Amino acid sequence: MCVTMTVCACKGGVGKSTTTLNLGAALASAGKRVVVVDNDVQANLTAALGFTPAELKHTLAKLLLAAIDSPEDVELHLPRTILHTDSCIDLIPANAKLSDAAARLQVMQLSQYGAMGEADRPCEKIMAELLESLRSSYDYIIIDCGLKHELLTVNALAAADYCRGLCRVPQDCTGYLADRGAHTAARYRCNLCGEHGNSVTLYARTKRVTNREAYEDLTGGSNIYLLPARSEPRNTERQPAALAERDAVYAEMLSFLTLSDHHRANLRERGLNDERIEENGYKSMPEREADRRLLARLVRADHDLLGIPGFYTRYGEWTLAGPNGFLIPVRDKDGLIQGLKIRLDSETSPNRKYRWLSSRDKHLQNGTRSYSWIHVTGDRTRKRAYITEGPLKGDVASYLANDALFVCTGGVNATRGLKETLEDLGITEVVEAMDMDQMVNPQVRNGILTMRKEIMKIPNIKYSKYSWNPAYKGVDDYFLSRVAAM
Repeated sequence: MCVTMTVCACKGGVGKSTTTLNLGAALASAGKRVVVVDNDVQANLTAALGFTPAELKHTLAKLLLAAIDSPEDVELHLPRTILHTDSCIDLIPANAKLSDAAARLQVMQLSQYGAMGEADRPCEKIMAELLESLRSSYDYIIIDCGLKHELLTVNALAAADYCRGLCRVPQDCTGYLADRGAHTAARYRCNLCGEHGNSVTLYARTKRVTNREAYEDLTGGSNIYLLPARSEPRNTERQPAALAERDAVYAEMLSFLTLSDHHRANLRERGLNDERIEENGYKSMPEREADRRLLARLVRADHDLLGIPGFYTRYGEWTLAGPNGFLIPVRDKDGLIQGLKIRLDSETSPNRKYRWLSSRDKHLQNGTRSYSWIHVTGDRTRKRAYITEGPLKGDVASYLANDALFVCTGGVNATRGLKETLEDLGITEVVEAMDMDQMVNPQVRNGILTMRKEIMKIPNIKYSKYSWNPAYKGVDDYFLSRVAAM
């Protein structure tokens, strides 16, 4: 008979994953057939068993989503998901995508009692249904839970055959052990006898040994599996996917979009013709949320959106962040799209006309930050490069100057990667064409001076400054005035 057990606690750092791993290994060493289920988005159990969570395609998340939306496909996914380990226990792994399944369970919970809901198939029993088919193949199923994502934990508890908690202090304290708040140093406290401490002191009291002996026993000669140490401080902010992946996603995304008439008129007023507008790939942001969700579904059919700035999940469904406006592709020296910048329709500030397409906000689940990438536009075979601020300004100026090569920063102080880009292009001459407000704005002037010093570190580089009538702020405005005067 198969027994399903769930390991959970209302606080972190108390050894849930360690308990799951060692309990499973002990049962396996006794000849039992064991599978452990990593039900935690942090995926510590998966990592402890030697797998890299981010690289796994078949995880508990995919199983849960299949069980919710396509129950008939679960049997197809199960064999691909179960991993065999050197510890003689099997594993259903997890990674960050488990949060998608948690969000989908929440949507199911909100709808299940409505007119279109399935009250006879409660969201709390999805995991139980999923694991039912494994009961004939294993003697023990052990589920490791995380700290948050309550519906995942509720599902694990609903799938368990029983739950039990005991005090292991060698006194008559059975049933009185309680963990304490995360703000205190103690890890446990017995409400009957008052004993308290951490896992080492608890082991020492149980075995009646010294704390040092307990520590040596736990970390030295025993079969305890140690979880990977965490480096401090931890950077939990999701980083963008690789350039090739971003380029593929953004290229397909832009292929589904169009450019509105008023955005096309704006670009024409700047001096671009329709052919160059199409070539540069400007497109309008979808204004309706329904359209943004549809766009995400279309792109997600061929690409993973995790790690793509601008995309995030809302109520378990992928969508697109960002204000209304038109999108400007920001390309590298090889023409690949590194990111997208938005020319805003509504300007809240004269100095805030552009924003990067990003889903960095902590409230945007599965979102990804953007960086201020360097934009390259024009004839990339030329060895003279004009430096200016802003990708759209560079696109326009390059077109009006017979495809001159422009290398554009995201802002006067956003010059990271500029020197490396110039070196990769093999540039021998740099012409500074920054905005003329440097004459009256000391902050802009100081930023340009810093940039100039960095560029002049390039060996044998020739550097000059391009000046024009200060009545025209940007080099694109000045070039447009010259074209109009012809």
